[in-house]
Amino acid sequence: MKMMRWLILTVLLACLLCACSAPVEEPEPTTTVPEETTQITEPVTEEVTEPHTEPPVEVARDMIREGAYTDALDLLADVEGDEAQMLRLRAGLGDVAVGDEIAFGHFEQDNDTENGAEQIVWIVVGKEGDKALLLSKFCLDTQPFHSKNGSVTWEDSLMRSWLNGEFCDAAFAAAEQQLLAQTELVNTDNPRYETTAGENTVDRVFLLSYDEVNQYLTPSQRCAQVTAYADGRDCYNNASGYAYWWLRSPGVYSRDAMYVAPNGEASLYGYVVNRNRWAVRPAVWIDLSV
Repeated sequence: MKMMRWLILTVLLACLLCACSAPVEEPEPTTTVPEETTQITEPVTEEVTEPHTEPPVEVARDMIREGAYTDALDLLADVEGDEAQMLRLRAGLGDVAVGDEIAFGHFEQDNDTENGAEQIVWIVVGKEGDKALLLSKFCLDTQPFHSKNGSVTWEDSLMRSWLNGEFCDAAFAAAEQQLLAQTELVNTDNPRYETTAGENTVDRVFLLSYDEVNQYLTPSQRCAQVTAYADGRDCYNNASGYAYWWLRSPGVYSRDAMYVAPNGEASLYGYVVNRNRWAVRPAVWIDLSV
């Protein structure tokens, strides 16, 4: 009996030891799949930068420098202001070359004041850098060189005062006057009679000197006809309409000023300064730079 109990205990103990030494199966790992979520993001707003545009006048200025005159005129067609008007005038002149004839400014010429002043036609007689020397093609008016018979130089003459005052204001609008260059004029003495010409002057509108006639004008350009307006004011001219026109250089005496005759010859002797039937043929330097 005891033997049987011992045997049973031995078997139970052996079973217990086997159970303890058996490997324990670990549960298989489970993978948790996260649920899909919808992520809401704020829209990214990019800053809109306005394209940089230059003012029309500056674009037109560049066009003129590049010779695109028509494009500049189109761009400035509806642009207001004196600067835009000045650039339109400059573009309208186009390429300016010696020998060209251009229209610039207005002055009464057909002697019919009811239809307004006519465009002044100029001959381009010289060019230096961005400046061009213009001489009116026709004799535009008749004026004495000075108001009275007596010693006078270009600097103090009535002619100089009239050209840079009354004539300039009548012939050129404000925008056109911006193109007129303030020019230092060299006034030289009479080469034959040594009559003093006085001091150099700075002018926008002037008469040519004897030296400038010889330097710039061809023989045909020295001959100029009068306009109907000048003729109606009793400007002296020959049967073909060619006139005597004043120069700013002194004649034989200080009371005389030189002139160019209808045949194109410049008189060193000159004529008395208060002669009121000699013609006026203005000259200007215009500034073509922009």
